[in-house]
Amino acid sequence: MSVLRIDGTSPECVEQVIRQLEDIGNIRRFSVFSQDIPQRYSDVPGFYITEDGERYENNSSYRLILECAESERAVWIEQAASGDEETETNGTVEILQILGVRMDYSRIAAERTILNENAQVEHNLNFIIRQKQTDDGPDDLSNEKLMKVMMKFDRPYDKWKTKEMLRMFGRIEPLRGLGGEEAEIYYFRTPFDTKQELPHCATNNVLTLHKRLEGADVETIHKLVQQIAEEHRAEITTRIYEKTPQ
Repeated sequence: MSVLRIDGTSPECVEQVIRQLEDIGNIRRFSVFSQDIPQRYSDVPGFYITEDGERYENNSSYRLILECAESERAVWIEQAASGDEETETNGTVEILQILGVRMDYSRIAAERTILNENAQVEHNLNFIIRQKQTDDGPDDLSNEKLMKVMMKFDRPYDKWKTKEMLRMFGRIEPLRGLGGEEAEIYYFRTPFDTKQELPHCATNNVLTLHKRLEGADVETIHKLVQQIAEEHRAEITTRIYEKTPQ
């Protein structure tokens, strides 16, 4: 089995995982070592090349170990100590959420070692598309909503790239922040718990269209969203809301 080693602090490792998402794909199992890193993953020798071409030897200890489901590859992720234990913990949670892992994320901070032999992954992306009436007015999702979209992906890379493309349409933010848990339940009956999701990893969202799309036809936006879903092999379900007469 080949090994992809990702070195650096937690924020650096998160960025590298995002860049490697297509190659990593789905994972079948993972291990988290908050303390007592096994000898196999501890103080592993390696080197890096500076921009000036200088070679430096360095040893790394790996706290998060992934085993890929679609290839004979393991991913060892360092998350080197940055003096902030909470940052390291959040980095692990963020990486696992980007990869679509479903679990009780509070375990990351509470347990010294986690060995998950059967990772449960889901790659869902749901959102309400809305046209904000005024920038400084109160949020009124019931009157501003144009369309409901539910997407389901096979791989984390496709979900991540789809979300990047949708940002060209406007601002994406968690639905929970606008309407609370009640809004999530009302619009999307997600078959897994979303309470512990980080904001930029949220399953249920609101997409507020840019002002330049104010005059865009809803059917046109609908077709563009469907094209993005098709490009990234998503199962998609949509509903266009009828405008309430003023």
